[in-house]
Amino acid sequence: MSTQGFLIMTKTQADQRAAAACAYSIKNNNPDASVTMVVDSIINLNDDWAEPFDDVIEYPFGSDAPRYDQHTWQAWWATPYEYTIMLSPYTLVQIDMTTQFDYCIEHHNICLPTQIKNFRNEIMQFEDPRYGFYGKYMLTGVYTDFMYFDKSNFALDYFKLADPLIKNNRNTMLEIIEEQYIPDVYDNNIFHTIIVRFLDSIKEVTAIDKNILSFVDMDIVEYYLSQSHKQWTSYLNLWPGDHGEVKIQNYVVNDLLSYKEPEFLTEEIFDAQRKTFRISN
Repeated sequence: MSTQGFLIMTKTQADQRAAAACAYSIKNNNPDASVTMVVDSIINLNDDWAEPFDDVIEYPFGSDAPRYDQHTWQAWWATPYEYTIMLSPYTLVQIDMTTQFDYCIEHHNICLPTQIKNFRNEIMQFEDPRYGFYGKYMLTGVYTDFMYFDKSNFALDYFKLADPLIKNNRNTMLEIIEEQYIPDVYDNNIFHTIIVRFLDSIKEVTAIDKNILSFVDMDIVEYYLSQSHKQWTSYLNLWPGDHGEVKIQNYVVNDLLSYKEPEFLTEEIFDAQRKTFRISN
């Protein structure tokens, strides 16, 4: 097994399918990469989605919570790698990740992105409206769709703290923010932002170069469309390329992409990633 690699956690069959597309995209742009998928049970593994993975493993401490991102606290024990980038299954990796790994390995035990972009590759300079209350509590927001960590004691302490805090996430949030700001649905970004506050470690876990692990976040588009009750996938045009490229409107996304909406991953987009992988392998 490689000393560095990618870890994708899943819970449902839909998560597994999305994780497979993500793994195809990783290997299409990083041919020597190792990718591991974590599932709730090997018995529930759909063989259709296993092809691009170097390993498929179960959660080391079970998977009672309903969502894959509520199990991120298990990542340190689950990963087979010394150096890991953990990512949401609902992402695509459309770039070579050598720079990201090299930077993180040299400078960090944990690295979380603090910068997001839109599909035009424009950095979102304003305060994220989804987390407008952060300023009131002097919180520096981090994002968790892409996250680097290693097997250091610092990273171990981070995930040890995340374990009880995530399991008791509502009470944990009430220690930092008022109830009116607690979302109805678990939000991993908020939670890891709070964990970083508990550890007082924002400088240790965020990159000086904010482009490291910065990604295109389509959930911000979804936020602006929420008042009209539209999903971004029904509002913006999508064109998959023959070699795994993805174009949103007239912009080719050559970046890390977090698309959030399962409807994005059409058979056409999935097949383009899979076919590109099979041609090169």
